[in-house]
Amino acid sequence: MLASFKTVDGYVVWQILGFFLENLFLTWADCSETIRDQIRELARSMFAPKAAALGWTHRVDEDPLVARLRTISIPRAAWAGDTSVIDQACRLFTEFYLNPDDKPFHHDFTASIFEIAVRNGDDINYARVCEMYEDSQRWHLSEDHRMAALGAMASSRNEKLMWQTLEYALSDHVLPQDINIVIGFMISSHYRSKHVLWKWFCINYQRVVDRLGECSALLGHVVGTVIGEFANEEMATEIEAWFADKRTTAFDRTLPQSLEFIRVRAAWYYRDKDDVSEWFSKYA
Repeated sequence: MLASFKTVDGYVVWQILGFFLENLFLTWADCSETIRDQIRELARSMFAPKAAALGWTHRVDEDPLVARLRTISIPRAAWAGDTSVIDQACRLFTEFYLNPDDKPFHHDFTASIFEIAVRNGDDINYARVCEMYEDSQRWHLSEDHRMAALGAMASSRNEKLMWQTLEYALSDHVLPQDINIVIGFMISSHYRSKHVLWKWFCINYQRVVDRLGECSALLGHVVGTVIGEFANEEMATEIEAWFADKRTTAFDRTLPQSLEFIRVRAAWYYRDKDDVSEWFSKYA
């Protein structure tokens, strides 16, 4: 069924397909490297041709929905491992870093290019995007794009840089209300990142509470983001037990809702794991 949508041009259809593939990956990510690669391969077979056909340039006379389709196809193709998109994004990022007064891409692609460059680049790209965040005026970044630079710092697949970024998020460089931007980007950056985040959160819980406030809505948002992407009963039980002796006033609704989401994903996985594995063994 998914393959039948390859010739469809509707923005909404491709947005839904992207969300479905992302949710499939989140639920099956801890299953095996083979399944992870197969899901990405499926996503690449769909989004890479779409990104190539649409290109990087918005045209004045085109339907606005085509422009929106372009802005979701490019990052999806990069996430799926399309090297042509990744290489182009990294090249554009370097050009922009070296020539702040001559931005070589439309502002719609700023967040995606920052994220792709850090996720697929080396420590240099990480240091450069951090520099952009701290000295945003030099690169003429709007506040939204400054926040995109902060989020991109959390997109590295390097576990050492994940920890470094989480420490940075609790520093004076980041406002309390922006900490969840770091966590939100990191949770989707790599299948291991949710485990790093949970470990960091448990170790630094009191620091997070002190920074955000024990009864702050911000704390509730952070808790929901940190725990919300797991997909097995074992993690739901572990999280439930860990919070058993904590004051949960700020997230008394978020916590049970997140645990329910985890268990729904777990039920989906256990119900369909054999069918999914069989499908990929036949068609991937």
